[in-house]
Amino acid sequence: MYISRCAVLALLVLYCCALNPVSADMVAYWNLNNKNENGTEAFGHLPDTGTGFLQIDTSWERDFSGANRGITAFSGTVNNATPGTPAGLALALQGGFEEDNTLGNPPNNGKWMQVQANLSDYVNPVLSLAMFRSFNTPGGFNNNQFSWSTDGTNFTNFGAAFDPGTAFGIITFDLSAVNALNHAAFVALRITFNGATSNGGHNRIDNIQLNAIRAVPEPTRLGVAMLLSLTGLIFVRNRNA
Repeated sequence: MYISRCAVLALLVLYCCALNPVSADMVAYWNLNNKNENGTEAFGHLPDTGTGFLQIDTSWERDFSGANRGITAFSGTVNNATPGTPAGLALALQGGFEEDNTLGNPPNNGKWMQVQANLSDYVNPVLSLAMFRSFNTPGGFNNNQFSWSTDGTNFTNFGAAFDPGTAFGIITFDLSAVNALNHAAFVALRITFNGATSNGGHNRIDNIQLNAIRAVPEPTRLGVAMLLSLTGLIFVRNRNA
């Protein structure tokens, strides 16, 4: 029996390709267009697509009246939105809930928002979102720190503190080099907000996407093992021919 070397090479190529991740997927997406940001969902939101959870620090100070509510919703953007998603609303996190906008240190400095997800089947996560801070209120959060955790308690800072700017832009955190997040059953990706100078100063957040590479499913790996076995058999037969 004669098997060409090209056929053997083709099998080896298939094997090598199958060992690598095969697709980039959206793990979770929050468009925040249809949420009652002042209601019962104010501290937590399920995604509009995929699986995960958007958690806001439950100590975030807020109320349900006036212009300053601590957690509210203002007009959004199509930046970082999935195709066909309208601008709609955006989540607005304010420095405080009192109506006094006297410059000072509002109570929500130091508090956080985080995306939580199960990445057991994924590697190389990337978090992106549309974001800006108010500047004429005055003073939204301008000194924000991104961090990650695999237990929800111990967080590691990622990069330097950042200012989101005063117009909607897309902010991306590429965590593909953080091996601890690959195949992690629990991941928390947190932004801790600081630098607001008034109760009405806010950061507006919209169209949060968590994307990652889906790893090869186990049945595929079994198929790869069968290909490898077949390749070995071909070499044995060729030697004995």
